[in-house]
Amino acid sequence: MINKKRLLEEFLELCSIPSVSGSERKAADAIKQKLSDMGFEVYEDNAGESFGGDTGNIIATLKGEEGIEPVIFSAHMDSVESTEALKPVLENGVIRSDGTTILGADDKTGIAVSLEGIRSYLESGKPRGDIQCVFTVGEENGLNGSSNIDISRLLDGNMYVMDSGSPVCSIVLAAPSHKTMTFEIKGKASHAGMAPENGVNSIACAARAINGIRWGRVDEETTCNAGVISGGKARNIVPDYCRVLAEARSHDKDKLEALAASITESFRNACREFGAELEYRVEDEYVSFRFAIDDPVCQTAVRAAEKLGITPETEISGGGFDANFFNAKGIPAVALGTGYENCHTHGEQIREEDLYTSAMHVFCILEVLYEQREDKQDSPSFGF
Repeated sequence: MINKKRLLEEFLELCSIPSVSGSERKAADAIKQKLSDMGFEVYEDNAGESFGGDTGNIIATLKGEEGIEPVIFSAHMDSVESTEALKPVLENGVIRSDGTTILGADDKTGIAVSLEGIRSYLESGKPRGDIQCVFTVGEENGLNGSSNIDISRLLDGNMYVMDSGSPVCSIVLAAPSHKTMTFEIKGKASHAGMAPENGVNSIACAARAINGIRWGRVDEETTCNAGVISGGKARNIVPDYCRVLAEARSHDKDKLEALAASITESFRNACREFGAELEYRVEDEYVSFRFAIDDPVCQTAVRAAEKLGITPETEISGGGFDANFFNAKGIPAVALGTGYENCHTHGEQIREEDLYTSAMHVFCILEVLYEQREDKQDSPSFGF
């Protein structure tokens, strides 16, 4: 079974190492040493170079017995802001910061529970197959690590991305496809008080385009958002330039294509009305994945949770994971709940017991894979 004291100390150690997206070097070095100490062969790729980061993905492999299914555990090393000044608080069974920083549980939890679950299983002496840890960079700023990973270095096995929140042991069965959109509107500058009629107001044009779209939740599978608008030079100048950053997500490819086209057409129409020029880009960020609870990758996680007395909840996510890219690259990958809450805020927290339970979930996944080998060996053989 897991060593709770060791897990808690390692989790807080990892959380205290600052690792903002693109600057994961210190965290990666610490994690690589831990993996080496566990007997893993550790490799770091050059994924960071693709987006200006200082660190690559960690791909660590520990060879095991033949006949037991290999397995991959994944988490991301980066966080949305620095934890350099982290002051952790453990009170009433809940781990959080003192409120001045994030905790870093997203996703140092995933790393800590993977390390402790595997380490404890190795200490148990039970048989195992090949185990791999894939700890990525740049997840928070666009899934940059998983999108640039060398897939040839990954095992031919199922993957568990330890990067979903509460409830612990939950299984993310599906995540949407995602498009980003950039609209640049070019109007005409003029003095706003003396000759406004000579100008073309790019901000007003953008507002007309935005007003023509139903933003937010479009339906149960689809969302869209206009998140950033910028432009103008001074309040007394008719603005000649405005940029809008938007996005759309859907579990249905046709719906996503239609929504992106509708948003783009709204900007075209507004520019025609105002006499402005439009330049735009619509880009695919990642594609959706979907599993049934009966699929093998899910059933292993279910059986492992049931060993802990938990019937895992399932989730259809509205956000993306590294799992989106791993599935697109041919690696069956689901995200599992590790129990953290309020991620990306200074109110981020995790229950101490959920931390331990998530590590035990990793332990039990390895146990189930061994038992599945035993079940196959014990099944009757018929010869004719």
